[in-house]
Amino acid sequence: VAAFGAFTDVSYTTRQDLKNVFGYGAYVLNALGTLPNGLSTRLHASVTCDEGTVEGDYAFGGICNSRSVGGVQTPWLADALLTDGKFELILVDAPNDIFELIEVVAGLRRGDTSNPHVHLYQGSHFRFVFDQDVAWTLDGEDGGKVTRADINVEAGAIAVMFKNK
Repeated sequence: VAAFGAFTDVSYTTRQDLKNVFGYGAYVLNALGTLPNGLSTRLHASVTCDEGTVEGDYAFGGICNSRSVGGVQTPWLADALLTDGKFELILVDAPNDIFELIEVVAGLRRGDTSNPHVHLYQGSHFRFVFDQDVAWTLDGEDGGKVTRADINVEAGAIAVMFKNK
């Protein structure tokens, strides 16, 4: 997962001693401590992919080649395939007011794939252009800050073996 926006820094800003004591709970505690800032995240981006270009203000964006994000299964990625040569991109709109915030959070909590504030795209290439430096996380590690990011599928770069049960 390559991601930007709300709470994406939690995995690499949580102190190791807290992880050792509280495990997954350390991440939750860290996220709760950043809740006001996380909920007000608003990053303007233009995103170009195989399906075209979208532009908007987003609270979160994540490019995945998995069926879960942060260890949590998500219905938006239920049909993701590791071998189709495509990534999935989830974009969550930044809410404009408290009512939209409640709608976004409730829809995410319910796994409502018809939520108008959550968008799913597929593609083999994504270009992000931001109007400010934006911090990224790459598989839970600090990915640095950029105003432009190009992410491509490298088809056949690694061999993946599946074992039938």
